[in-house]
Amino acid sequence: MRIDPLEYLRPGTRGEALALLAEHGAEARVLGGGTDLVARMKLGIVSPKVAVDLGDIAELRGIREDAEGLTIGAGTPLHAVAQSPAVVSRYPSLATAAASVASFQIRNRGTLAGNVCLETMCWFYNQSRQWKKSRPLCHKAGGEPCHVVNQPSVCYATYRGDTAVALMALGAQAEVQSQGQERRLPLEELFTGEGKSPLALAATEMITAFRIPAPPVASGNAYRKVSHRQAVDYPQAGVAAAVVLAPGGGTCVAARIVLGAVGPCPVRAREAEALLQGQEITGEVLERAAQAAVAVARPVNNMTFGAPSYRRKMVRVLGLKALVAAVEQARQGHSQGDDR
Repeated sequence: MRIDPLEYLRPGTRGEALALLAEHGAEARVLGGGTDLVARMKLGIVSPKVAVDLGDIAELRGIREDAEGLTIGAGTPLHAVAQSPAVVSRYPSLATAAASVASFQIRNRGTLAGNVCLETMCWFYNQSRQWKKSRPLCHKAGGEPCHVVNQPSVCYATYRGDTAVALMALGAQAEVQSQGQERRLPLEELFTGEGKSPLALAATEMITAFRIPAPPVASGNAYRKVSHRQAVDYPQAGVAAAVVLAPGGGTCVAARIVLGAVGPCPVRAREAEALLQGQEITGEVLERAAQAAVAVARPVNNMTFGAPSYRRKMVRVLGLKALVAAVEQARQGHSQGDDR
């Protein structure tokens, strides 16, 4: 097996890390917890010349709460996110999503930004270098066609992260920095919608934090997923829902429904959201919205387990469960917005 040379760099500050990314550009990869990148390097899927390890940069970790919402450092371990009292009480969808990632050991190592920036996956692409030698390269690996759907110049690899789905439903923003520049963008704009290059980040940029707005009064949020195994597994489908109810808890003022693992990026079900806004919340209304969410699901047969038809059906099931849980939370006044 060929082992490609790798220069390992471990900066001590954010400024040093940004300088290294500016210096090495596309030859470098950011290394957070390493639970995704290292696994792909071992298979020979990617072979960066430089790894910039952010593990020593304390300013990239931590959860800070204020009147405007919550700021979570990009390097905060998933376990810390899942166990944070502020996250659990105000943003249970994110706590559930973080707690559902892989195993305790991986959550203790893996970071929030690492899970959000998870590479898209496909049974054909996520194979070893030796396996790929026996057949033409797919489009994501540098070839021409997508072998899964037999289409040229397109990649249908699937995004299978959990936390980005919850963050998007919460209206979160990502703080992105490069040397000398900083920008904040809604999480929806972090994703390109393309399986081959899923993130709208330059090679010299890195995410430094996520900003989640304070939940409104009478609001609730929830995340539900299904996977082949009950633990240590990626989602076959995931749905996050966030709702805001009018005083009295009867009418929906605003809603967000986001799907994961059914396309190359997390995707909002905007038509389903529109069906809820201004409506008296009943079981029938929630069922219609969950069914409408299926329309934006675009799964293909690129998972070892989980046929596209099954994943589409589960979008409706998971969507209804997430909506019911979010509405119940909003009606019970569990949102911290009621106390602030």
